[in-house]
Amino acid sequence: MYVYNPNKYGISEMLTVINENGIIRTSYPTKGSSVVTKKKGSEARAMSLKIVLVDGDGDWKETLKSGDLDSFFSCEMYMTVDNGSEQLTINTATLYGTALISMTDGIINMLTNKDKQTFHILGFGSVHDYYFHMKGPEIKIEAVNVTNDQVELFLFYDKLAFAHDLVKTLKNHLQEIAHINPRIKEQKRYHLLEHGVSVLNSILERY
Repeated sequence: MYVYNPNKYGISEMLTVINENGIIRTSYPTKGSSVVTKKKGSEARAMSLKIVLVDGDGDWKETLKSGDLDSFFSCEMYMTVDNGSEQLTINTATLYGTALISMTDGIINMLTNKDKQTFHILGFGSVHDYYFHMKGPEIKIEAVNVTNDQVELFLFYDKLAFAHDLVKTLKNHLQEIAHINPRIKEQKRYHLLEHGVSVLNSILERY
């Protein structure tokens, strides 16, 4: 294993795992503001979701401005899930658009189908896959290490609050990227995300 310090994107330390042949298997953050932290009750915050994108060593906004739209939704993503007292960072090493579509569809199914109480999204090269379980009025989010199938991190989030926060976060994200380059609206994954947000918002209006 190699440890290095990129000191950017809210990450102060990354860990790279290699196999016995010296081939890199995965890299993931171990320290920094985008990594799991725990706060005492007196430091509790409001619940929130936040998306941070990474495009290699470059600026994802510049990539979007450049018009490389076919690969844009394959950026690396860090989504910070903050339940007010704890944080868990969902990291997808690539294909962030696919991960967000899967997350939105999974929450829709959880709210509308009693038989769909668990779903998961892939880390696409990250050290973790992420499992979502309905637990009464809450969702339990687990980070499962892909190398040993062990749950290493988890937190609980009110299910309706998570759905509302996901709609708000995705609306803001879609507006931001469309503002930078309106042609992103022509991309299939943009349409799928926009449709998922609309469906989820309609479901929440009935609750």
